[in-house]
Amino acid sequence: MATPHKPSEQTHVSPDGELAPRIAIVYDRLTTKFGGAERVLQALHDLYPTAPVFTTVFDPHRAAYAARWDVRTSWLQHVPGARRFFRSAVGLMPLAVESLDLTNFDIILSVSSAEAKGVMTKPEQLHVCYLLTPTRYLWSHTAEYSQHPFTGWLRTLLFRYLRWWDEAAALRPDVYIPISRLVAERTRTFYTRRTEAPIYPPVSMNEFHLSADAASTEAVPEYLPKSFWLMVGRLVDYKKVDVAIRATARLGQPLVVVGDGPAYAHLAKIAQITPGAQVFFERSVQPGQLEAYYARCIALLAPGEEDFGIVSLEAQAAGKPVVLHQNSGAAEIVLDQSTGVHIQADTVESLLDGMKYISAHTWSATKIVEQVRQYDTENFTKSFAQKIAELWQKHRHTHLLLKGAI
Repeated sequence: MATPHKPSEQTHVSPDGELAPRIAIVYDRLTTKFGGAERVLQALHDLYPTAPVFTTVFDPHRAAYAARWDVRTSWLQHVPGARRFFRSAVGLMPLAVESLDLTNFDIILSVSSAEAKGVMTKPEQLHVCYLLTPTRYLWSHTAEYSQHPFTGWLRTLLFRYLRWWDEAAALRPDVYIPISRLVAERTRTFYTRRTEAPIYPPVSMNEFHLSADAASTEAVPEYLPKSFWLMVGRLVDYKKVDVAIRATARLGQPLVVVGDGPAYAHLAKIAQITPGAQVFFERSVQPGQLEAYYARCIALLAPGEEDFGIVSLEAQAAGKPVVLHQNSGAAEIVLDQSTGVHIQADTVESLLDGMKYISAHTWSATKIVEQVRQYDTENFTKSFAQKIAELWQKHRHTHLLLKGAI
């Protein structure tokens, strides 16, 4: 349940004498290790450090990065097993997110790929959804989520209800800001909602731009090859790690996979039975080490169709080319045959074509870094803060007009 109100909720007075809006951040759930979506959340929390973060469930062990935040959870937090087995509790998520009490805030900023956009707000409140994607397992990638714990008629009924609720919840935000043009298009298709212009997720240029000497330090274990292809991210089916395993095996070259997730056991088996595969799974790379992996790799591989794919920007910040799906959001930033290679399909043959192109050409680290520099965290926060301020002024003015106050 929501915790008692804290000082961060008190109205502040800005330098120009106007009351500054009280802001709350809402996130689907804080139950996973630090990844691309969590980098976005971190940047927004840094932008609005006094804003509490509301969520359905919070696992402080898995989501240790949020340990010092003002996190406020729903009643679902107290249901036994909900934090660990949150996927099995998906049917309760709509009720949980609707129970969050946001009445003391002026601006509600939801960061969502699932339920957070469905929070309940009042007309005088401004609800801006920074949309990571319309819920993947309900709309764009339903076939890839067929392994849900519920099966048969129960699964059919559950997902019918969730789609109905998601359509209704999609009407609740006043404004959508998508993370890419791809997500903007999905929003129009599945939710029939217009969006603002995309604001691309941020990348920390200073964090990932390393010298060659730094790449050879103990941050990369000695047992790893001196040069390798790299994949980074959660081990889930749509990332197409299996495609990268088979493609690198065909070339007889090593692949390092950084990340963990529910598909690990399956992928490890594929690596074991694939002739010629040289796969190294690095499941627990610590913060501050990842940049060295980028610096050491030949290129980053991202063959799956991603809503965005922030790891592509991280690799580019390290001056490395990327082989990525042409429909991924990050393909809007990575320039084909200039700072990376776009592939047409998530197949071994298509990925091999991209990898061969990478190997046959010389890549300018300086050019790659300069292309991605405009998406640095500092520029992201400046653009985001300006957009939220503009939307708030417009919303406040419209509300006062409707009330007849001006």
